[in-house]
Formats: sequence, C-alpha cells, structure tokens
Amino acid sequence: MRLVQLSLPGTDCTVVNNIGAHCGAGADFQLVQLFLGGKATYAGCKTHLDGDDSRFTADIGYLGTEDRSFDFNYDALQTGRRTVSNMNADGVLQDRSAKLFRGTIDFQKGAAGSKGDEKEDVLLLGEDVVNRTIPLILCAEEDVEGNHRGQHRPAGRGHSVLYEFQRAEPGRGRAADHPLQAGGALRQGKRPGAHRSGAPLFGGECPMTQQEIMNYRADFPLLRESKVAYLDNAATSQRPDCVLDAQRKFYETHNANPLRGLYQLGMDATADYAAARETVRRFLNAKSDSEIIFTRNATESLNLVAYSYGLHRIGPEDEIVVSIAEHHSNMLPWRMVARQTGATLRYLECKPDGSLPMAELEAKITDKTALVAVAQVSNVFGRTNPMDAIIDLAHKHGVPWW
Repeated sequence: MRLVQLSLPGTDCTVVNNIGAHCGAGADFQLVQLFLGGKATYAGCKTHLDGDDSRFTADIGYLGTEDRSFDFNYDALQTGRRTVSNMNADGVLQDRSAKLFRGTIDFQKGAAGSKGDEKEDVLLLGEDVVNRTIPLILCAEEDVEGNHRGQHRPAGRGHSVLYEFQRAEPGRGRAADHPLQAGGALRQGKRPGAHRSGAPLFGGECPMTQQEIMNYRADFPLLRESKVAYLDNAATSQRPDCVLDAQRKFYETHNANPLRGLYQLGMDATADYAAARETVRRFLNAKSDSEIIFTRNATESLNLVAYSYGLHRIGPEDEIVVSIAEHHSNMLPWRMVARQTGATLRYLECKPDGSLPMAELEAKITDKTALVAVAQVSNVFGRTNPMDAIIDLAHKHGVPWW
C-alpha cells in the first residue's frame, strides 16, 4: 500500500494529520507526505509491524516560511521478525519557522533480525529558525539494528540548532560554519578575585571574606545546617533554597511531560521548560534560547558533542588534541571518535608540576588539528590551564575548542 499526501492549506490554517497502520506478514506500507502551507502543522503516523518480513517507509518533506511551525511524531512498533522501518525527513526552515521532529523505533521482544533507520536532512535559511529533533530507539530484542542519522546544514553563521540526541555517521571535514558553533566566538571574562591562569588552584588567600562565605552557605540547606566544607561540585552540586522551592512548586502544580502532551498540564510544563531555558540564556548572554541544551552532567554533554559533532565532522586525515591530564569524561569520548573515524589522537604532555608548556601546545596544535579538548582546571593536578593562549592558538589554526 502506498499513501501519498500533499498538504497545501491557507496561511492561517492549523493542520492535524494522524495516521495509523497495522502491517501483517509480508506487508509493505509506504507513506509519502509533503507539507507546504498552514500556520501550524501537527502530523504523525504510528505503524505496527506485527507480521514477519513486513516493511514501513515514511518520506516526509516540508517547507517552513514566516512563522510556520511543524510538530512531527512518527512511531514504528516492530514486533514481527525481520521487519524493516525507514523514516526519512527532508525540509527547509527560513524566517522564524520552527520544526520539532520526534521519531521512535521500538523493537519489541521477538523482533529478531529487524532493522530500523531514521534519517533527517534540514536546510536552515534564517537566523531565527528553531530546529529540534528528538529521535528514540528502544530495544527489547538483541538481534536488531537501529540507526539515526542527521544533517543540519546552515546557510551561514548565526543559525541555531537544538539537537537533543544524535547518532551520526562518521564524516569528514572541518566545521567553520557548523551549527554547533553558531555564534560560538569564545569570550573570556575576568571577575574580581578570579583565579589567575597558570597558577595552582589550591593555596593562597581566599578572595572572599568570612561573612561573604557565610552568606553563600545560608542559601543552601545542607551547608546551613552543618559545618561540612563541600568541594565535590564538579560531580554533584548542592541545591539552594530557591531551586528546591521551584522544583517543589513544579511537582505540586504543573507536573507533566513537556513537549509531548497537548492537554493543559502538558502545555503548562512545556511553558515552564521554555521559561527555564530563557532564564539560562539570559544568564549566559546567549543569542537565542535554542542554543541552550539541557543535559544531566558534563559527561553527557561531552558525549553528546562527540557523537554528533565528532562523528559527523572529523575524518581519517584529522587530529584530535587532548591534554594527558583530562578527566575520563573529556578523554574517552575522543578516543572513541578517533577509533571510529580513523583520526589521530594526540596528547598534550604536562610538566612535572602539571602545567602545559607553550612549546608543547605549539607543536601539537597544527593545521591538521580538527578539535582541541582541554579543561580549564585539571582535576588531576588542580592546576588552571592557560586557556587564553590555548584558544588563541586553536583559532589561529581554525580549530574549534571544547
């Protein structure tokens, strides 16, 4: 069965298009959709591949102009053996248009030999476009193969991309205009009492008075009620009263799944979620809230960059430069990227006191370097690295820095 749909409504119309399919043994369901108009489009398809050797293919195209929005939700439930699902989404976003694509491949127990593939290609033609993708691959069966591939192509600098999870294929080339670098000129600021670059982290005079320290401690219930000196913030930070109060208020009044539900609680949760992103944007002085990506910790953030940017933009001719004093969260992901792409991993060697000599930096960061990964403060030696010099040297060779 092949179903072809062309959606071309008026500019003020809202489109709701939901399809369901149940495929028996040997069935082949092909869905072709093209969305070209309307103010807001909500489209989706849930296909149950119940029969052995059944197939589902979805080809979705869309054009976003002005302030049009698209909300896509496609779900392939694969229970039969040797079933195959393919979801392909191609589109263009310009002006202030927005797109959210949610694709789910669900391999149930018994779906041995099944395959699922999600592929997305988006051309971004406006600085204010919003492009969001939330792919999900669920596996309850061992003998299955699931893949998600995405290519988001900006027309130039300044385009924002929110990619909440991506498993991309290895790719070549540099990323001078890659969306993950949108507006990404690194700015180093100085604060009163800020730690001087190159000096040991511990030792010396504290820039805060005892009263200032107590004022900070008073915001945190755990610190306020005890005399503990807590130093493990890189692993887990203590929560101040305002954060605990906000969390409690949300759970008591708006607790629902954001971005998914169209009922009132779900929309309230989505609004709170967006407001939190805007608060972080203002705090960081980011250009757009689409540049703010929430993760659970630094380890997840670094793996996200490695799986999306690293596998997609680094090739066998490239080199990745990492300090030998990095935490595993900033070392193992790049070892994985080098192994899968064929790139060369080069380590910056430290002096006995833990410092990075300038000669070592200049010798290892070259025109072959595709990425430099160095933490500002080493958790191994407790030393602050000369980030200004590292960033300047990396940018001199056209290299992104993480």
